[in-house]
Order: sequence, then structure tokens, then C-alpha cells
Amino acid sequence: MGEEIAHTHLSQTFRDIDGAEFTVGQLTRELAVANTRGIVKLHNQIPFQSWTERDVLAEGDERRAYTDKWTFSTVAFAKSKRLIGFCFGFRVHRDAIYKEPGVYLHRMALAPDMIGRRIGAILLAETARRVFSHIETTSCLEPFWVYGQTNDVPSNSRIIQFYHDAGYQVFDRKPYADRVDLVMRMSKIDCETSRHAQLRDAQRT
Repeated sequence: MGEEIAHTHLSQTFRDIDGAEFTVGQLTRELAVANTRGIVKLHNQIPFQSWTERDVLAEGDERRAYTDKWTFSTVAFAKSKRLIGFCFGFRVHRDAIYKEPGVYLHRMALAPDMIGRRIGAILLAETARRVFSHIETTSCLEPFWVYGQTNDVPSNSRIIQFYHDAGYQVFDRKPYADRVDLVMRMSKIDCETSRHAQLRDAQRT
């Protein structure tokens, strides 16, 4: 019961394109613990990804710490309280590509029956808005970005367009052993003038 109260306090309610209500709120560690199995199930629909419950609660991996993960991650619930989506984010650690401070939106997934109802667009827009709102309270004087990556292949064109509609702009490419990723970023202005943000504002209750 306590988690439901905390979740309600931190959440914003929206309607999808079919008029069904859902909420987006901060994904605290406590909420993640309570919904670990559901998050794993949603996450492992992502091609070539396989998380365990331990991965959901991890504070980092072999390459980096997930700094402020529980500040910048979000979760979506249907009106029935069913978990329908999440977005994990954490502060970037600056390197040759990520030269300016920001938050990297690491993983995002939706329940299969929620895809195509604009919930993903609203979830991403609301997550980015929360990031920028939080940063405004910290008096950060440097340019600050919300970052993302996705695979640069023709078969991924729909996801690439989804990122562009969210306000992301490609600024680099990152090679891996088996692929090349587009590296993207958005400013607060990019975020607030995006198609996703317009949808978020129109569907807020």
C-alpha cells in the first residue's frame, strides 16, 4: 500500500490514443524491487537482450556506474495498476563521445499490447521533461543533454524516426564489434518542441 501511495504522489496521468488512462512516475528502487519480474519480462522483449532480476536492480556494469539511476528512471502503469512500461536513465560519464554532461536513457520497453497507442512517445517525453526539470534545480551552468543510442541499420528506421520525433539529433556514431550505433542528444528546447512533447501535453489529464 505504501508503494502505491508513493507512486501516486510522483505520477502524472495521461490518456492513450484509445482514451485509456495510464500513469508515468519515478521508478524508485523500492518500486523496482516490487516489480522486478515484470520489468525483466518487458525488457527481454528487446532484441538480443536478456536481463535477470539482478540486472534490473544493478547500480552499474563492468564499464560504468549507473549514477542517479533511481532519480532519472521512470515507470508506466495502467489504471488497473499493471506495469506497462519503463525507461531507465543515469548520468553519463564523460568520454571521447559524451563530452558534455547529461543523462543517458539506457533502456526502454513497453508491454506488447501497449505498442502503437502512443504510450512510448509519452513515456519518453515525460522522462526527458523530468530530467530537465530536475537539472534546473541543481544550477548546472554547462550545456546539458539527454542522450540516447540506437542501431544504425535500415531495418531500425522506425525506431530512429521515433527518436527524431522525441527531439533527438544525431551527433556521432559509436562502433561496436557487431554493429554501429547512432549517438543522439536533445536539449531542453529540442525536448519541449518535439512531436512527442506535443502529444504528451495533449494527452495529459
